[in-house]
Amino acid sequence: MSVPPPTPNPDADQDLVVVPKRRPRKKRSGFGSWLRTLFVALILSIILKLFFLEAFIIPSDSMAGTLQNGDFILVNKLHYGPRTPQTILQVPLTHQSMPGLKKSYSDLVKLPVRRLPGYSRIKRGDVVVFNFPPDSKHPLSQKTHYIKRCVALAGDTLKIVNTEVFVNGKKQDTTGFNLTFQYEVGGKNSQKSKVLENSNIPFQINGDAYRFWASPAQAAKLSKDKRLAPDPSKKPLLSVSNNGVRNPHVYPQSERFAWNEDFFGPMVIPKKGMVMSMIRFPDNVALYSELIKKYELPKAKVEVINNQLIIDGVLIERYTFNNDYYFVLGDSRHNSSDSRYWGLVPGNHIVGKAAMILFSTNKNQSWLNISKFRKKRWFKKIK
Repeated sequence: MSVPPPTPNPDADQDLVVVPKRRPRKKRSGFGSWLRTLFVALILSIILKLFFLEAFIIPSDSMAGTLQNGDFILVNKLHYGPRTPQTILQVPLTHQSMPGLKKSYSDLVKLPVRRLPGYSRIKRGDVVVFNFPPDSKHPLSQKTHYIKRCVALAGDTLKIVNTEVFVNGKKQDTTGFNLTFQYEVGGKNSQKSKVLENSNIPFQINGDAYRFWASPAQAAKLSKDKRLAPDPSKKPLLSVSNNGVRNPHVYPQSERFAWNEDFFGPMVIPKKGMVMSMIRFPDNVALYSELIKKYELPKAKVEVINNQLIIDGVLIERYTFNNDYYFVLGDSRHNSSDSRYWGLVPGNHIVGKAAMILFSTNKNQSWLNISKFRKKRWFKKIK
């Protein structure tokens, strides 16, 4: 008689499964966890600063009317496209220097600067942050930061007539720019000093007269104040240089041009690919030879001999530009070092667009004083 085989128990093999013993997790020390968090935060901060947003403080009055000394602003680098880093051997989150070090970077390794795609192009009227072109002490990405308003683009023709800016023959609309100019009023006395002090505008005593910087609307209001201008014929006047009188400090610092800060141009702003005649055009040589020498061909031997452009010993008849350039002005038109004095801004020097005032502090007030912070300038969009 055959005996049937036993029925297998489906759970029988479960008794043979060996469950591996889990090793207890090592508890991270508080310091190790803090260090890891700090490292991640540092990397994210570096990426944010390089490619997205960066904060700056306004150190001067050159943009007065729009930006005040002490404004903390946020600059958007995505607008025109962020630049790739040039000096990679650098103390993170520093620029140029830091306490205890003359230089916070090493230029032993310098990478070429490339601009990544952005979502808009520079427009006339944009407030832009850029590396100061004449700064020759540092590589491009470490040059001093400047902020100005772009008034002319690559390919434009710019002219300034009696402080008014004309681009391609058309007067620039400045109604939304909050520009300020220099005015003067004579007759020094304590009453006039008090009026200017109470008006909360910057002013200086110049001999027996007052020099102050205000918007046209502010100047018009002050001119109606009998304490400041009791005689209508001696009301505050706009300070304007005489047409045809050369300022030797104005670009291109050449005797060929009788230009000054209030009467400037016409000047063509070079554009990438633009071909410009040089031979038999000494004005072009005077205007653009420094651009070519400093920003176009810095490694070449660029000379001007007898009003002719010579590059590496070759006489240049026509020159084709490799870069776009921009003309920038400060909104405080009589209190700004800008393109009228040191020239054009190459496109690769542009850092980003000034987007917002985060907050603002008054340098004349103590940090213990609540009025140190300007209440009306928090999270204000820059126009």
